[in-house]
Amino acid sequence: MGILQLFKDLLKNDIKNRYTGSILGLAWSIIHPLSSLLIYYFVFSVILKMKIGNEYADVSFTFWLMAGILPWFLFSEALSRSTNIVLDNSSIIKKMVFPAQILPFVMFSSALINHLITVILFIIGLYTFNPSAVNMNLLLFPVYLVPLFLLTTGLSMITASLNVFLRDIGQFIGILINVWFYMTPIIYPISAVPEEFREVLVWNPMYSIIEGYRMLFFKAELVDINSLLYTSLISVILFALGYALFSKLKKSFADVL
Repeated sequence: MGILQLFKDLLKNDIKNRYTGSILGLAWSIIHPLSSLLIYYFVFSVILKMKIGNEYADVSFTFWLMAGILPWFLFSEALSRSTNIVLDNSSIIKKMVFPAQILPFVMFSSALINHLITVILFIIGLYTFNPSAVNMNLLLFPVYLVPLFLLTTGLSMITASLNVFLRDIGQFIGILINVWFYMTPIIYPISAVPEEFREVLVWNPMYSIIEGYRMLFFKAELVDINSLLYTSLISVILFALGYALFSKLKKSFADVL
């Protein structure tokens, strides 16, 4: 069996297994981010009266919030599910000789399908309320998707390989994702952060991706090129480290599983 065919089969099985027996099926890929959006909107907009700031003064808080949640959900879903991917596929790994590195790629691709569906619905909603916001600049979408892919799969290969030997990694990653979420200007604008802490948040590689999504949707512009280059560099480094670590440790997977 070729690698591409194996990848397709694993992806098909993952999608099928996730929604088997579910009445709503693929609709859950929309319900999850939408429910989170409603909760954050109610807490931060209705109760706390959070303001976006002058930079996005003409943008609805709901759309601004959703634009930030979209890439984060792709990142967090793929990373959290990939952490246990080797353990979940232990029977295949012990029986077959194949490049197990494709497993985190399968998880990212599965999450990406949900992401693209949600993005399309978001664009439709955005066009309904503000037709001028939808333009050809949206074709630059891959500029942010590529570093997001490298960052996510790189970290996924690191956590998935280490989790085989240190099962606490699977528990720790949930805490890490929660902390990372609140350390990223997703539900609050960076203008709300004291100036002495802003520089720290800017070094967060997810910041330029999330800000990039917002600028693409609401300003038809690219994020600061230096910020994008920094995130791309970090993403490439983590991807290379993750691939190297996974390739080295996978030789011992069958002995531990």
